[in-house]
Amino acid sequence: MQAKQQKQLSKTEQKELAKALYLSNLEYTNKYIAESVKITEKTLRVWIEDGKWREIREAHNFSEDELLPVWQKQLKRMTDFIESNKDEKLRFGSSKEYDAMIKLNSAIRTFSKPPLSFTINNLMNFINYIRSADVELAKQIGEFADSFIKNEASKK
Repeated sequence: MQAKQQKQLSKTEQKELAKALYLSNLEYTNKYIAESVKITEKTLRVWIEDGKWREIREAHNFSEDELLPVWQKQLKRMTDFIESNKDEKLRFGSSKEYDAMIKLNSAIRTFSKPPLSFTINNLMNFINYIRSADVELAKQIGEFADSFIKNEASKK
């Protein structure tokens, strides 16, 4: 059974997929990522530099586990502080407080969703596992995995 032919990814989708691949695995070469996403290595280097992906990748390894609980506590404290105010007029918070709460909530939701890089790593680990038993089956699953990843990237 062959995977369906996928539509060509838009530049935005290519960039999202390239970013996910770049951030997901330190061992992926720029050449591998560029070929996988069907862009030039020069385009990838520009995206990495302009998007500060290198810095994100370095910070990403510790931030998920450490920042999420901190942000959740901050949001809870802000909510508790606003609700505990004795002056009823101040129990609704200021626009700055709500702006900060909205940003924290957005960050929490973003970090709570498994990133595309997580899916890519799991699929690659699964394909490598299958490859040790059946190379042809691993190739077929690889085609479907590639199709699935491109589909997920187009949703972002």
